[in-house]
Amino acid sequence: MEGSYEKILDKLSKLSGIEEEEIDRRVEAKRSKLSGLISREGALQVIAAEMGISFDN
Repeated sequence: MEGSYEKILDKLSKLSGIEEEEIDRRVEAKRSKLSGLISREGALQVIAAEMGISFDN
């Protein structure tokens, strides 16, 4: 899905009230912690879940 990272990032930022830049830093930290074995989109989903935010449609 093209642009899915940006769409998820935008939605998570709006729902959480956290700036996109901060969420992006958290994504990179999560990926680093997991040795890059997770996609950026996957890391966003994990971070959202940790915040109690679900993207289930």
